[in-house]
Amino acid sequence: MLSTNQLTTLRKSSSSFCLSSSLAQHNTLEKAIFLREASAGKWTKVAAILTLLAGMVVVQLAIPAPAAALQTTVVQSPPTSWNTERTKGAEAHCPDGQFVVGGGAATLNEGDQQVIMLTHLIPSHTPAEDFYFAAAAAPPGFNGAWYMWAYAVCAPDADRPDGYVIVNNRTPSNQSQQFQQVLVNCPGDLRVLGTGANVSDSSGEIGIQLARSSGPRDIARATGREYRPYGAPWRVTAIAICAAPLANTTTASNVANGSSVAVGCPGGRVAHGVGGGGSLSDSGRSFLRWVQPYLGGATVQMTGLPVGGVAAQAICAPFA
Repeated sequence: MLSTNQLTTLRKSSSSFCLSSSLAQHNTLEKAIFLREASAGKWTKVAAILTLLAGMVVVQLAIPAPAAALQTTVVQSPPTSWNTERTKGAEAHCPDGQFVVGGGAATLNEGDQQVIMLTHLIPSHTPAEDFYFAAAAAPPGFNGAWYMWAYAVCAPDADRPDGYVIVNNRTPSNQSQQFQQVLVNCPGDLRVLGTGANVSDSSGEIGIQLARSSGPRDIARATGREYRPYGAPWRVTAIAICAAPLANTTTASNVANGSSVAVGCPGGRVAHGVGGGGSLSDSGRSFLRWVQPYLGGATVQMTGLPVGGVAAQAICAPFA
């Protein structure tokens, strides 16, 4: 635990950041807060908590009718600074009058091996604005320069489907296994529009291996893994953006044996939420580093070669 005199002023820029908690329609996303530790000159994670509002009750009286198609836009944040800081974060903000449907992030480092791991992929819906927050970290032993950026998939508020809500679920706080997985259910008959995930350590010791929806889009999944023996409890959180199902929506996926794979939406559809990563079991020392949405699909890349291959997923619906 840091003492008061160890904490300096917060700053928020392209390469360093402090995020306050934000209120979603039915849940509070208390996002990662990073503070400069004066004595060590490094970023320290103080909190990365996602909690549901106590007493939330969802009553689904009937199966919602399919909603109309969305006119989506992909927004990319400015890149962070190109330097050797251990932890960085970025936010892709939806234009005024639009809500977040999905998102992603990408990292790039110097050297022959891409090693920077994603630690946070968090959609946020607030009364003031919608955005997609992402954070990444350099693993132990890497001292080179790198940067990252975030993506948000957005759509007009006027077209927001009924039941729109962001929900999350996380593993118990006392687990210390090398690999952990968790899922979150959309309430009632709502379906997943987009996904996210985060791990409770942001120092580069633990990274996200998978963040995606199930094929039927009733749940979202997330997995995380230690880079090396961690020696303390940690958690992984799955996040789902849920809403009444969109008409003629399909889930497209593709699997490859390498560290990179792309998937396209079929039949003139466009991507809303995207995701992917390794399998539902431990993929070895390989972590998500690139989850890029574009109107026609998605590209996913991992560090190293994941055991069992890498998958890319796009939730595709007709373009309004």
